[in-house]
Amino acid sequence: QFMYNCVHYFKVIATDFAVRIKRWMRKGFPDLGDVAGMGIGATTKAVLSHGSFTTDPHKIASECWENSQRNIAPNGAVMRTSILGIHQWDDLDSVFRNTLEICKTTHYDPRCQASTVATTTCIALMLQQTAHHGDGKKLSKNVDLLIKQSYDTACKVLETDEQKQELWFYMSCTKLKQLQLAEPGKIGYTYKCLGAGFWAFKQDNFKKALIKVVMEFYFHDI
Repeated sequence: QFMYNCVHYFKVIATDFAVRIKRWMRKGFPDLGDVAGMGIGATTKAVLSHGSFTTDPHKIASECWENSQRNIAPNGAVMRTSILGIHQWDDLDSVFRNTLEICKTTHYDPRCQASTVATTTCIALMLQQTAHHGDGKKLSKNVDLLIKQSYDTACKVLETDEQKQELWFYMSCTKLKQLQLAEPGKIGYTYKCLGAGFWAFKQDNFKKALIKVVMEFYFHDI
């Protein structure tokens, strides 16, 4: 129903999404036999459990982030917002706006915002190139350019050079080991998820890339 509203009304509304994700937390997908939302992260659960979440999700997510001393940046929003790179893919401003609207309902940290924007922007750019070139044969030649354009867009939500440098490290990394995906205490860090995705984007063989990522660490979020 959320994507139905996106497609038919061209609107991505945080409160609409908030109502639906809270319902999912309580019931999961009943048609699949769920009795509650499965695999919900600590950050998402904390935000969704607040009494005012459905009326002002951005405010509640911001408060939860502030209460953590601005130190929580898990990866849950990356996979949740990726679909928004497809919705209105031919309008990057809309992709940017829609992505932040949904990301900030649960994950307010700028690093989470940057991760989601980089991902959806790259997806939209790939679709644009495929549309312009038909079969997408030129896409492989422009991977570095797509990454740089996605990075530049993501930097709009970051304030300091240090923040931007960290983002670039993860997006431009060419050696998977450098990402330290199994680093103790940081396995769920949003930039590690992002970095793994963009590292894989640079590879020629999808299957081999996926296996290498999975073998890097014992916990994986696919």
